[in-house]
Amino acid sequence: MMMVENTGAPLADLAGTNPSTGTARYYFGDNLGSTRRLRNASKTSLGQYEYQPYGEMYAESGATPKYKFAGMYYASDLGTYYTLNRFYNPTLARWTTRDPLGMVDGANVYGYVRQAPIRNSDFLGLKMGYCEALYTACIFDCNVAANTARVTLAMLLIDCIGACHAIIEVPILYACCLVTCWDVYNKAVGGIEKVRSACESGCAWLYKICTGNSPGP
Repeated sequence: MMMVENTGAPLADLAGTNPSTGTARYYFGDNLGSTRRLRNASKTSLGQYEYQPYGEMYAESGATPKYKFAGMYYASDLGTYYTLNRFYNPTLARWTTRDPLGMVDGANVYGYVRQAPIRNSDFLGLKMGYCEALYTACIFDCNVAANTARVTLAMLLIDCIGACHAIIEVPILYACCLVTCWDVYNKAVGGIEKVRSACESGCAWLYKICTGNSPGP
């Protein structure tokens, strides 16, 4: 079990599989969200950690934290960091797969935070900066949901028109059937777009809560 703050940096985890008996370990990080020290409930140091600019370990002692560089989960068996969206290889200083959002951080869709790891981080594997990444991912999810709904709606329209063909020999009824199909479709599309707009407004509200500012154009 792990708790995080709104910068993406881990706050604490519980050693063991049972939350009621697990031992709490508290994370102390830097401006990037990288874990610098672990302490127990008595504030006793359990370990401390230093990193090279792109996330390779420079020095560490004591207990091994689950979350290390930039607050990312460290997959020790792979030697890579894991985010919700892709893996990051600190030895190569690059992601192992393309950015799901495309070129939001420049033309290099495998590069890490535009080669500025001392100032920036990307613990989601989407876009450097927690608030910006959260907002971008939120907008992306709004669009995916809306577009998926529109595809489903288009398939229903096709089925509706197909059903109308059963009365094609009665022109008036056939025409009324087609008009009804398209009328329902257009109203539903309008509803989807209203939901998309409300979703994007919610993303903007979250961004303002996170940064104190409205998102740019």
